Amino acid sequence: MDKVMKQAALLSLTDPYIKRDGGTLRTRAMIGALEKCGFDVECVYPTGDASRRNEGRPAMGRLASSRQAASAAKRHFLPLPTELGQRSTALGTEVRRLEPSLTVTSVLSQAQFVDPRNSVFWLDFMDIWSEFGRREADRRTGLSKMASRTQSRWLRARENKYCNAAHVVTAAGWSDWKTLVAHGHRDAVWLPNPIADDSFETVPRASGEPNVAGLIGNFEYWPNREAYRTVIDSWLPRLVDSGWRVVVAGSGSDALEQRPGVIALGHVDNLNDYYGQIDVTLAPIDLGGGMKVKVLESFSRGVPVVGTAFAFDGFPEEVRALGITVDLAEPDLTGLQDLIRVDPTSPVLQQFTTSAFNAKVHRILADVT
Repeated sequence: MDKVMKQAALLSLTDPYIKRDGGTLRTRAMIGALEKCGFDVECVYPTGDASRRNEGRPAMGRLASSRQAASAAKRHFLPLPTELGQRSTALGTEVRRLEPSLTVTSVLSQAQFVDPRNSVFWLDFMDIWSEFGRREADRRTGLSKMASRTQSRWLRARENKYCNAAHVVTAAGWSDWKTLVAHGHRDAVWLPNPIADDSFETVPRASGEPNVAGLIGNFEYWPNREAYRTVIDSWLPRLVDSGWRVVVAGSGSDALEQRPGVIALGHVDNLNDYYGQIDVTLAPIDLGGGMKVKVLESFSRGVPVVGTAFAFDGFPEEVRALGITVDLAEPDLTGLQDLIRVDPTSPVLQQFTTSAFNAKVHRILADVT
């Protein structure tokens, strides 16, 4: 690949630098990797009239109530975004203005703005929406179940359409990558979410009371609120009976329903301070998709993870073996006291460093540019 500066457009739902979660971390990592490959990267996301339902002056009074009701009704029947909902004249105009030689999107509904005739088209799956929708349908009943199943089938058709048009297809989650291959997209590449190389270092346990379990996430995201509900309803009684407390951290954690035995920290600026307070990370997840960055972040600091099979679903078998898998509704938490710190320098974890991510992006682009 030559060193001439090229223009890349990276499509995103939001400004990736406003908040920190699995999606924004992946977007930032992609920007950094593309820049190292010689691209001038422009991150394009809805602003102004590009997304009136989310941007600009907030609605007030009856209009606000109507929008909230409509949003709740839409999610009840159609749990995932639609192409119509993401349609934006301004967004399409901005992508065309850039005249990118490479266009990357991790948002299926924004693939409509990519012209694979004039730009290398990279479709990156943070998660597979059709699988997310299928799992949602399994949890529902009646008309909502039928609508979710219909949306899941429609999404799979769109995924296949855009995968067939793309020059590069990648997936963050190991199981999602295997799903794409099973759907016939044999050139798809597993590109796991990375975290900074210097994060892979054991965080010493700070002095204080022992037997502290941690739950961290962006609790403005509803699957994480569902995970917290599972903790307080099913996991917390077992933990308290065994002498454990729970510390909850992350955006929106201070607004969650509080229970005895739970301490909410709210947003934390330094993750190492948080991981130094806990002995184990809880991952009671059965919703969402892709690769769970919170599991990787815990391993990278040396903190063991107890989670559901779905929490480890985005990792290959050798990484899953570092954690303890339990049932969601009836978890066996009796062995928590016997857990020891994980070795973050383990070779199986080094494939998740930013350096490894950058090298893999370079190899991918070398094959198509």
